[in-house]
Amino acid sequence: MAVMTIIAILAGLVIGIASYAQRSAAEKQAKAEIKSMESAIESFKLDNGYYPTSSIARCVAPTDAVINSWLLYQQIGQGSNPAGKIYFPFSPKQIQVVSTNTFPCIVDPFGNAYGYFCQTASYNSSQTNKVSFDLWSFGADGVAGTADDINNW
Repeated sequence: MAVMTIIAILAGLVIGIASYAQRSAAEKQAKAEIKSMESAIESFKLDNGYYPTSSIARCVAPTDAVINSWLLYQQIGQGSNPAGKIYFPFSPKQIQVVSTNTFPCIVDPFGNAYGYFCQTASYNSSQTNKVSFDLWSFGADGVAGTADDINNW
């Protein structure tokens, strides 16, 4: 009985450590992807004179983020921008159809659409970065405004 208890405790520790390591790796990957996309977005601005456009609304949930994520993908990843250039070569793993939508968007390591917002005409109080753009992951919990969010501000 004591041996089984020790095995159960060790199994619990291993599962907990593995879960933590997986989440930590996904957070590091999201931070790296955000940095890389920031560079691609800045390159887009240098070529075109403006940041990639987003819809008028700032999304507050991963399901809302799909449209802006898709628009960003179209502008920096597909070469459908005015320069006809691919600024960020997304991998097939990064581009997926999520939720009930039929178009692909940029997904974070947690399987949610990345949030992107740029109010180009006039700065909106909902935009955090007043001189550029907002780019973020909703994190493991998929909820906006929580401690696990990963962003560029």
